[in-house]
Amino acid sequence: MESHLRSHEPPPIAAKDVELLPTSAQEAIHVALERVDRASSASDVEAIVGASKELIETVAKAVLNVLGAPYGSDAELPTLTGQVLRALKLHPSAMQDRSSLRQLSSSAISAVQAVAELRNTDGTGHGRATRSNLDLSHAIFVRTIAIAWCGWMLSTSRRALKKRGGLDKALADIGGGEAFSRGRLAAYIADLDVWDLGEEDQRRLGLAVARRWTINGTWMPVEDVIKPLAEGTAEYPAAFREGIVEGLLLDNNGYIRTTSDDIDRAVKIGLRLPGNRMEKFFRELADRVLEAQPSQVFDPEIRGPAARRLRALAAEQTIVATKDALERIATRVEMFVEPDAAPADIRPQRR
Repeated sequence: MESHLRSHEPPPIAAKDVELLPTSAQEAIHVALERVDRASSASDVEAIVGASKELIETVAKAVLNVLGAPYGSDAELPTLTGQVLRALKLHPSAMQDRSSLRQLSSSAISAVQAVAELRNTDGTGHGRATRSNLDLSHAIFVRTIAIAWCGWMLSTSRRALKKRGGLDKALADIGGGEAFSRGRLAAYIADLDVWDLGEEDQRRLGLAVARRWTINGTWMPVEDVIKPLAEGTAEYPAAFREGIVEGLLLDNNGYIRTTSDDIDRAVKIGLRLPGNRMEKFFRELADRVLEAQPSQVFDPEIRGPAARRLRALAAEQTIVATKDALERIATRVEMFVEPDAAPADIRPQRR
């Protein structure tokens, strides 16, 4: 297979990056690459541009198919490639906390748009009365862009497909199936390439880490992940952090289960989200809490201190939307405070 994936220049697309695709998709990509090779060997400018555009289109459709993402039969190349970026969480809109990658993704969108336009004006696929006068060096650059874009998409899709199988095991391990010594939980999360996961999977992972503490009572998640996040000494994706915050406030059945300490950690982590995302997240979290009932283990002795801590944190906020969200959460928690509840902040007995 390796021999079929080689292109004269730049370096070949790695065979391992297509190994999880269906055989039919692998063959289509091989054929598309061979067309690019033949055009390059002949220094055929029009064929290089046309074959490069077809390679991008072939890879885009192969990735969308394997991820189960639909696309129209007459979808234009920029539309297809935009769909691929969204499916792989590589679209600029999914990279709000990684400005450099967001810029690269935006550039990739523009580059593919340019390849599509060059194919219309200078590539094969359209009859023309005169030959293209595009310089060979420009055509080689188009080929370089096409292979680089395809390599990025294929390697990312391969990781996404592999993680689909590994993530469920990781969630089970973190949920209580695995013992973690100090520092090992953070290393385990790093080994999962958490930054490369889709946002929904990042959120699920954050929830699992938080609930290993709030539900299972295992202190290591606090030491390894939660406290460093709250103190700003660790970096994780925004969706992972959102999962942590939710898991510190709500249990896996959607009931309120927290303490004033966990509220403090949750709010500090949430306040480190990007601005617009932070406001939206706290607003949606408040909506969920307003519909939630207290867990049976959300001890009455804890509810009073939790509500007071929420009020204090809300008073510190200068962003109106965040302040309002925290006040709404505090109001909901106060509804369940018994008049004679003791002021002590004691963590409930873990099962």
